Amino acid sequence: MKKNILIIAVFLLMIAALVIPHTFSASSVNAQEGLITTSALPAGNDSEASLIAAKFIKQISILNRVKISGSLFSDPSFQTLKDWSRPIPEEAAGRPNPFAPF
Repeated sequence: MKKNILIIAVFLLMIAALVIPHTFSASSVNAQEGLITTSALPAGNDSEASLIAAKFIKQISILNRVKISGSLFSDPSFQTLKDWSRPIPEEAAGRPNPFAPF
C-alpha cells in the first residue's frame, strides 16, 4: 500500500514539475483561446512581422494538439489504398558549385 502511494506521489510531482513552469512562462501560448503574450513576438515596431509570428505560433499550438492513433493503419479504408507513385527519372546534374563565378 505504501509503495502504491509513493508511486502516485512521484507521478504527481513529475506532472507538476512539467506543468508549473509552462503555466508561468512569459512566452507561453494559450492554445485554448489563441492568446499570445508580447514576449513571444519579435522585438521592434515591425507589426507585419509580429502578425506573421503570431499566426505561426497559433498554427504550432494547433498542430501540437493533433494525435494520430495507430488504429489508423489497421482500418479497412487505409488497407485498400494503392500506391500510385512513379520512380523519378534521372536527369543531368548541374554545376558542382552553382554559386561559383562563370
